[in-house]
Amino acid sequence: MGLAVLALGLVLGLAACARQVRPIIDPATSVAGGRNYEFDVGQCQQLADQVDTGGRTVGGALVGGAVGAAGGAIIGAFTGNVGRGAAIGAGVGGLTGGVGGAASGATSTRDVVRNCMMRRGYAVLD
Repeated sequence: MGLAVLALGLVLGLAACARQVRPIIDPATSVAGGRNYEFDVGQCQQLADQVDTGGRTVGGALVGGAVGAAGGAIIGAFTGNVGRGAAIGAGVGGLTGGVGGAASGATSTRDVVRNCMMRRGYAVLD
């Protein structure tokens, strides 16, 4: 139970951080010297909120759980306990898949903000 709560906290933390992407720009080569940065980055963050980070997290957890359960059942068959192997595999696979899905959503969100800022004329450095 404690591991599941820790994993959920990690997944939610990744999603929350992604929404606060603030690219570093070069004001000397950006539109209007970067004076409208706060307004533009706010709008780009709102656009990036449309990335379905929750769906990617759940999808990753479901796929990871299914793959983990199958692998765990196979290992469990060799050790004489298919059910326990499947359960452990599902738990580990679901956790791994959920974290991977959340990380994928965070990367996509970051990319949306960066691309949005570049298309608005900002020289995005990071």
